[in-house]
Amino acid sequence: MTEPLMALREFAAILQSGGPWAAIFFLWWWNVRDQKKWEDKFSAVKRMYENNVKLVEGYARLADDQQSMVIKNIEVLTKLADKIDQNQYCPMVRVEKKKVEVGI
Repeated sequence: MTEPLMALREFAAILQSGGPWAAIFFLWWWNVRDQKKWEDKFSAVKRMYENNVKLVEGYARLADDQQSMVIKNIEVLTKLADKIDQNQYCPMVRVEKKKVEVGI
């Protein structure tokens, strides 16, 4: 059975046995119960947004770390490119450079 149908059956039984005051109390109780459900749902949504904020802050820190890593990699690659252009690591070229510099 669906919840509204069950509620109507309960309401009818209370109205028969308790009269209008019981019905008023039942309606008040039903409203409070519904309000509690909405408060719980709202609290869950609020927690979800708070968790999302923490997640975004974590991604921001990760992006900052990644940016510094990219900058360091660029510096190292620039130094590597300079050394390749100067050919310092090839023994044959170093010998030829020394010959040219010394004038042999």
